Amino acid sequence: MQFGLSTLLWLFVVVACALGTFGPWGLLLLAFLLVQMPMFRTLGTRHAVVTFWLAICFQFSFGSPEYFGTFATYSCWSTLRQIGAAMNQYHDDHGSYPPAYVVDSRGQPLYSWRVLLLPYLNEQALHSRIRLDRSWDSPDNRSLPTPRVFQCDWTVRTEGSSATTHYVAVTGPETMWPGKDAIRREDIHDGLSRTVMVVEIKGSDIHWMEPRDLKLADVLAKDRGRSRVPSSCHSTGSRPGFWYREAPTSGHILLADGEVVYPLPPPTREELAALSSVNDGIPLDPAELGRRKRIERELDWSRVVGCPLFFLSLIVLVSRGSTNTSARPIDPCILRERRASNGSPVSRH
Repeated sequence: MQFGLSTLLWLFVVVACALGTFGPWGLLLLAFLLVQMPMFRTLGTRHAVVTFWLAICFQFSFGSPEYFGTFATYSCWSTLRQIGAAMNQYHDDHGSYPPAYVVDSRGQPLYSWRVLLLPYLNEQALHSRIRLDRSWDSPDNRSLPTPRVFQCDWTVRTEGSSATTHYVAVTGPETMWPGKDAIRREDIHDGLSRTVMVVEIKGSDIHWMEPRDLKLADVLAKDRGRSRVPSSCHSTGSRPGFWYREAPTSGHILLADGEVVYPLPPPTREELAALSSVNDGIPLDPAELGRRKRIERELDWSRVVGCPLFFLSLIVLVSRGSTNTSARPIDPCILRERRASNGSPVSRH
């Protein structure tokens, strides 16, 4: 048996550290390094090879700027500003904001507020093609294209969504979106700059015409501690790097006065409830959420500890393998031939 039990145990430690630190890619890295070992005969050279690859990994392990992430953040901010301006123009023309959804004569929801907003978003041609007397999922309406203004470009690229919207209202009693009834600016007693109008979300399954948004009660029931609303797929400006993991992602919030904020970290359940209410009297300034200290990344201790352990245990394994290889017994026939060639007496048994 070429390797002892202790050497096999060290091999198990190396494999465990590789998986814990690098995931499935760790096995490929380990196989690559072990394949290189037989090419180098001396133990010092093998240690140098391991150290070299450790230095290479360390060099490329830090975060780097994510310029498209910054662009995507600005793109969503600009789109929500456009939606906010359309909301206020709709209010000026109709005396109220659009309702969360439009109902038919029997009180059945037909389509969402997003359909009503199309003429104010340079989508008059699409609006004219919609059968306003039919439901959103009727064959005529469902086949219509999705306006880009209701989607985040980066989330579409990441999730591959086609007809879903990433900008939704937070509905429920005491919010800006109580249901089929519309509210006016005068009904928002907490102030336009302190009330949520629309939020950005990722992983949406809401068709852009569907008379459905986020119910505040459902969001508060699901989340504990930090809210997962708003959320997004685009980064906040940088890749976290190998040694870090991303902090909880956030997204944009459109306020009733048309301003857009990007809270980091995401608001708590209590903060989201206060911002969504139009008349709770809680003096919460959303602008302060956007000015909080941003925690975009935090140390991933499984990698901070696992990476040194992987390379140290690999050095030990390489050392033991080299020792076992050098300590292999020499065949007796080869030993007699060597002694005969050196003129030494050969003992025969």
